[in-house]
Amino acid sequence: MPKISRIDVLTLCRYIKAVHTSVEIDRYDEDDDVESYDGDPRVEYRVQTVTEQSVYHCPRGISIHRGDPGKCGKECNKTLRTLQLDSDYKSYRDEDGLEITQIKSRTTIVDSILSGS
Repeated sequence: MPKISRIDVLTLCRYIKAVHTSVEIDRYDEDDDVESYDGDPRVEYRVQTVTEQSVYHCPRGISIHRGDPGKCGKECNKTLRTLQLDSDYKSYRDEDGLEITQIKSRTTIVDSILSGS
């Protein structure tokens, strides 16, 4: 086993003190805008499927009404009443969605610690 001198230990300690790493984690749903980065910081993405409970679906199929029954008006409510009489239509349905985890890490080296000043 090689011997480590006191100078090597002090140098190693100085290097360890000079390196700083910060990590930031953000979670997004599939409908959110996710920031993209080039270069610094280093960014990693992890995507997983999650089940969203009871997502509202507009009876007229209007996509911007999805998830918010308050956006539906008279025509949607009229269509809903017709669908409920004629079939097993459900306004709320379980859906699978995506959850995106963004991990940003940044490593910096403090030059003044390395140079000993």
